[in-house]
Amino acid sequence: MGSGAPAAHDVSLDNLARFSQITCPIAGVANGDTFNLYVNQQKIASAKDDSFSHGSIGVLAASFNSGNYSCDVVYHNAKVWTF
Repeated sequence: MGSGAPAAHDVSLDNLARFSQITCPIAGVANGDTFNLYVNQQKIASAKDDSFSHGSIGVLAASFNSGNYSCDVVYHNAKVWTF
């Protein structure tokens, strides 16, 4: 990865804090009952849930650490496609 961003397997809060000024494209893919999450074109998480046949999308950025971490996020160029 030429951007210097953290590796997909190392997305801890401490590691991400060191890269706070780097752009990290994110993507979520829902295909049937499978959901995949990507950061910098690397899949970092996958889940299955067949509870719903349709719904809405959204994004959340928050600090879940009890320390003094702040969370500043800018989202832009958001796109949604259907397959």
